[in-house]
Amino acid sequence: MSASNIDQFNEVTGAIFAHLYQSFPNPIRIDSTLIGIENTGIQFYDPVNEVGQGGFYALSQSEQDQVVFLQNTAIWLARSGFIRYASTGWYGLDDVTLTLEGLELLKAIPKSLGPSLGDQLIEAAKTGVTGKLKDLTSELISKAVILGVKAATDYATS
Repeated sequence: MSASNIDQFNEVTGAIFAHLYQSFPNPIRIDSTLIGIENTGIQFYDPVNEVGQGGFYALSQSEQDQVVFLQNTAIWLARSGFIRYASTGWYGLDDVTLTLEGLELLKAIPKSLGPSLGDQLIEAAKTGVTGKLKDLTSELISKAVILGVKAATDYATS
């Protein structure tokens, strides 16, 4: 993954976590509107010729790539145990919620003893401070790795 992909991953992950933390425990839809791309609904798709008009196909190639990146990021978060979802669609995922591991991670209190990482993510997402969102997400992923290693070590020594 290139550095730009890491930055994009951190930004999208931060936005996903902020929305899920804010809505917890209620499941929500994570879709393209989270990254500023309006979904217009599919109007026509010819499966034989694999062409379509409207909906996902009305998006530019760049927008389609961003939507796919959003979906892939959310699926990675689910496979890593931080979120769960019921199904995927053209623009995102349905019935998404934090897992216990994801919630515990977002409730972590940073060294500064200020607001939780989840609260900081919500504030950064609301104010549009993408640099802060990326930094917080990077810190969050680092904490997740440390917690995962600790859990594995504790399990192995028990």
